[in-house]
Amino acid sequence: MLQNEQEIQVALEIKKILDEGIAAGPWQANLFLKGIKKKLEELRDDFVTKVGLDRHHEQITNDLLAAGSCENTEVYIALYQSQGGNMSKWQEVVVSLVNYTMGRPIYYNEADVQAAIRLNDRNLNHAYAVVKVHSDAILSDTTDLVRTDREGRKLISLREAAIQLKNIVRLVHATGQYKLVRNF
Repeated sequence: MLQNEQEIQVALEIKKILDEGIAAGPWQANLFLKGIKKKLEELRDDFVTKVGLDRHHEQITNDLLAAGSCENTEVYIALYQSQGGNMSKWQEVVVSLVNYTMGRPIYYNEADVQAAIRLNDRNLNHAYAVVKVHSDAILSDTTDLVRTDREGRKLISLREAAIQLKNIVRLVHATGQYKLVRNF
């Protein structure tokens, strides 16, 4: 269990290194590498559980929500577009986030969304949007069941109409990062 701020920072750095390694690896090349990726993910998850980072992260999230702060928080929304090479189609997807976020995977950590979109071989068809929302727009999990993606990464939910066009920061795609300028 983590005792002081220095131990928490060291544990967060170790987790960050593991997350970056998992996100950056060429895991889709063959079955051997996929097996190594799975072992690394298990190692990371065991580390997080044993040192108590999962409880620490939940406590920070709950503290932010309980404080009722109106600070903006960046969230990361995984996106899919079958015509991934066509940037005008991505424009439509990003603009539609204002009205349609139900069912889309929304992550609190950028490393989680990066790892999630790298699960698929066709990276041109996957991207993610970085959006600033008010901290009180993030819904806390009220049930014992925490929402996760298929790989066990924690998902968050947003209140209706939490996303505004002016708060969409950027689209991160395999070809680069794109900023929203005058409604594209």
